[in-house]
Amino acid sequence: MKKFIIIAAILALALPGFALFRAGDIVFILAAANVEGANNTYWNTDVWVTNPNAADLYLTIEYLPSGQAGNAVNRIYLNWLNPIKPQETLYIPNILANQFPTYLGFGAIILYGEFIDGTAANLLAQSRTYTPMDTTDLSKGNYGQSVPGTPWYYYVDPEYASDKYDAHWIIGLDQAPLSATDKYRSNVGFINGSQSTTLNLKLDLYDGTGAKVGEKLVEALGPLAHMQVNGILDTYFGISEGTNYALKVTISSSTPANPTFPPALFVYGSKASNGTGDPTYLEATYSVPLPYACVWP
Repeated sequence: MKKFIIIAAILALALPGFALFRAGDIVFILAAANVEGANNTYWNTDVWVTNPNAADLYLTIEYLPSGQAGNAVNRIYLNWLNPIKPQETLYIPNILANQFPTYLGFGAIILYGEFIDGTAANLLAQSRTYTPMDTTDLSKGNYGQSVPGTPWYYYVDPEYASDKYDAHWIIGLDQAPLSATDKYRSNVGFINGSQSTTLNLKLDLYDGTGAKVGEKLVEALGPLAHMQVNGILDTYFGISEGTNYALKVTISSSTPANPTFPPALFVYGSKASNGTGDPTYLEATYSVPLPYACVWP
């Protein structure tokens, strides 16, 4: 890999809103794990990367360990030794344990694609985060959730408030105590995609009737930070049991106040069964449709 692509510089070049298109030269796996979970689970993440181009793709992988302060100072890179051939798919099993073994825990992965001459190369990515059915007997199989690769242009930016690209929504959130084995708990994660801007977030919670039932300010999500809030309805809003909530996430402010590059926020969610730990990925969405006239005039 001849150079590292600077996320913030790329973010300044284009309007978001094409999230249905998964290809990009920078693709995020918003949640990856090598960590013990509730109910005797142990979560791992496999990743697949496909080269859709006519030339070899050179891959760099960056790991963002979870932590609100961020990872812009001490960045963790891995250059994949062999190029990915045209139409070839690279399979990376248990990516954190095998490629970043000194960082037990969870966080996000960023995948960067380049051609041999250092120019940007689009890639496709998919992941699966899973746990063994029985951590003492792997022959019993596993279960988990698919986490799609999210391209860099699927981000929240307050500059586009008039177009409603300033917010991500997570819907279908539930919360119940772990003892309620027939019910669910929900987690929500936040990733700051900028390497130079600190974000302050505003979270608005709505119940199934559309009534706003809570508001939370999250301050100082540092550059290249990953932060996951487990049991978010209870942790942030004091709702220990309830179903059918929707969360709207915006950037309330950022520092520096007039950054060279725009702020960039990514959001995801997951809802897990209290009885089995079986998760469902909750993908963030804008509240407006794809501007298809820009793609198919």
